[in-house]
Amino acid sequence: MRGTIKEYTRPDLRSLRTRLVSLPVMQVIAHTAAAFACAFFLSGASAFGAWLPCTFCLCAILPLGLPFLAAGAGAAIGSVEYWGIDIALAPICIVLLIMTAVAIFNNTVAMEQPLFMPLITGGLTLVTGLIFFFDVPFSLQQLCLVFLRGLLAVPVCLIYRKAVTERERTALLLSLVSVLHGLCGRTVFALFNPGLALAMAVSMIWALQSDGLLLAALCGLAADVSGAASLPVTAVLCLASETSRLLAVRRTLLRFLAAALCGLIALISLAVFQNDAAFSLCFGAAAGLCVPLRQPENATAELASRQIQQRLRSIANVFSGIRADNRKTQTEVVLDPDQIFDRTAERVCRGCLLFHSCWESSAEETCTALRQLGSVIHMHGGVEQEDFPASFTARCRHMEQFTATVNEELELLLCRRQYKRSLAEHRLLLQEQMDCTAGILRSAAESAAWRLPIPVHFRLETGFSTRAKELRCRSGDQCMCAELSEEITYIVLCDGMGTGEEAERAGKKSAKLLMELLLAGCAPTDALRLLNTAYLVQADGVFSAVDVLRLDLSRGQAELYKWGSSASYLKRFQNVKTYGKAAPPPGLGIGKEYRPEKVQLSLRHGEILVLTTDGAAGEKTCERLRSYVGANLPQLAGYLVHSTFPGTDDASVIAVRLYPKH
Repeated sequence: MRGTIKEYTRPDLRSLRTRLVSLPVMQVIAHTAAAFACAFFLSGASAFGAWLPCTFCLCAILPLGLPFLAAGAGAAIGSVEYWGIDIALAPICIVLLIMTAVAIFNNTVAMEQPLFMPLITGGLTLVTGLIFFFDVPFSLQQLCLVFLRGLLAVPVCLIYRKAVTERERTALLLSLVSVLHGLCGRTVFALFNPGLALAMAVSMIWALQSDGLLLAALCGLAADVSGAASLPVTAVLCLASETSRLLAVRRTLLRFLAAALCGLIALISLAVFQNDAAFSLCFGAAAGLCVPLRQPENATAELASRQIQQRLRSIANVFSGIRADNRKTQTEVVLDPDQIFDRTAERVCRGCLLFHSCWESSAEETCTALRQLGSVIHMHGGVEQEDFPASFTARCRHMEQFTATVNEELELLLCRRQYKRSLAEHRLLLQEQMDCTAGILRSAAESAAWRLPIPVHFRLETGFSTRAKELRCRSGDQCMCAELSEEITYIVLCDGMGTGEEAERAGKKSAKLLMELLLAGCAPTDALRLLNTAYLVQADGVFSAVDVLRLDLSRGQAELYKWGSSASYLKRFQNVKTYGKAAPPPGLGIGKEYRPEKVQLSLRHGEILVLTTDGAAGEKTCERLRSYVGANLPQLAGYLVHSTFPGTDDASVIAVRLYPKH
């Protein structure tokens, strides 16, 4: 049966609206407008009449593009609008220098480092401030202000970077407070302060959240520092937040009555007292009270989530404490010949008639004769009667028993030393497992924290090819790929030692264990360390070399963890760079020297990352990759694998590349 026109039209309109919003052009326009507005209002950020380095901190963390240019234009225009052309010269120069630095270092590895642009911004702020400082009469207050701006630029850049790239809750709230702080410096028609009004409205709307009072206090402090009002804005916003929280649950009528009262007070303060700050605060309170709030449905779940986080962190601290207590291992048993001879004398010579003659009156001569056997014991692991000096054998009446007892005590000492070493290794193994478990629990606690969804800007393309060493033979190379979330993808490549069924079993077991740990939220380093301890516990001599690739599709970055695996290659245009060094696989030891190698890479600009196993690595592979000009990754993987046939080992190749999502 056909549906009506109305039934077909609504989904079509909704899908059309969704398609329009999701268009890349619309998103670019929205991002550009937001960047311009934020930079413009951040230009008004001030403290006690002096401008703050917030606006060009925003320019420093944006990538090169239209939003970046819009932010630079907004910063320049806003600086002139807020401070006038004379004072705005310094901020404008800093903005131009930062934009130049971003353009120079674009598409470089340095830009991917979190501290690079914050330090550049702080340095340029300090240097430019000093240049302008020397053009005016000396003032100690102005000099301190110049250094304060340079120091403040670094943490502000880090906060903005965390807010833009990771959408972390605290960073987003601090960024919102900084924008409101800049808005407080403007007054519309000398009657209305939008910053104060928005700060009041946000404080009242956010009242039911767990950090509502904190946000109100931060907004109030921002308004007080800017000097936008003579009132104690911090106290007013905190009181308004608590009032909004009390009127929130099932008291909608009371909230609207309070909103009407605030609106009336706003009109009275404007008409009678001509107080723009009071008018703005009352207007914002009325607007905030008009939004009907409800107790969040997930309040109980949020409380339970916090309790679970606290428990996980507490358990992690317990494991860390146990690990710290077990660091003091027992001392190593030293192979000391004097100790062996002393114990032998107690067992053999104590009941001999010549004991007092040998070990009292002639003790020095006896000890000198026996010390000559130290090198023999270390070299041969035992002694014979012929090894003793003639002066000692001529006098000893129990030579055969003495020799046998020396060898017995030596064997007991070696057993004790082996036991101590085994106990120390087991303690190290326990410490490693405790440390990894504590890290897993802390990661689980962090993953339960509230975050805004992070937008995905890249899509993943892969190509995989493998072949066994010989036809009709099983390959020991295993590959797995899975998504932890929309923005994080893991790729695991395991190379089982050798070839055949045993290598295949080891590769599958390692790849499955690693992927299960990674999808459970375990960090790659901790997952590899747990794999190492698992190999040490089973002690069957079956190992796998491992590559773990963590891809961040929101930032276009990759983290490569290599442990005993063959070389990996990064192709950028005609240049090929090799990563990885020869190292033993996991399962051969424990300690700081037994750790995976970590490599941070950027795949934002079409680079191709190639992971290989032993049968496909080498100079020929590097040359073929350098000369390859195609764009088909499965074809590239197959070309690199089958060009090495026949080989000395199983061969596998994974080719990875990121494309912009739109």
